[in-house]
Amino acid sequence: MATPDNPPRHFSMIRGFHLADFFTLGNAACGMAAVFLAMLYMSSESITNFLWAAAMAPAAFVFDVFDGRIARWRQQHSALGRELLSEGGAKPKYFEGTPIPTSVVLTGILAYCAWSGMIDDNLWGGTWKLGPWILHPLALLFGLSGTLMISKTLRIPKL
Repeated sequence: MATPDNPPRHFSMIRGFHLADFFTLGNAACGMAAVFLAMLYMSSESITNFLWAAAMAPAAFVFDVFDGRIARWRQQHSALGRELLSEGGAKPKYFEGTPIPTSVVLTGILAYCAWSGMIDDNLWGGTWKLGPWILHPLALLFGLSGTLMISKTLRIPKL
């Protein structure tokens, strides 16, 4: 209960904000920027927008690597970091499935294809007509990647 000697405290995210949280939010910002730039590419068809969207993936990867390391180095775990990084603040010994940053490889493949002009019918493997649909075989890599990410039996040790 609030008294003149003990006024009520107001809620503030800044009070609990740590350096590692900056990197966590930077990771999220890069991901959102990639989505918006990809949407901009779809409306403008400017390859520059696509390449900028692809560049956000390695930037997000850098933020992702450093946020946990900074938190452990400074021995500071905030509520934000605990919610997004691991249960109870303890570092898990392995990934269940492939870690999300492995999708940077797929983004790099797509960026290389776009940069070298291999888009639409010029994409590796061309296009396959399946009834009324057209399939780019390269898209199957995304299905494989997603399946490996949610795998409960694939365990990759953390370094």
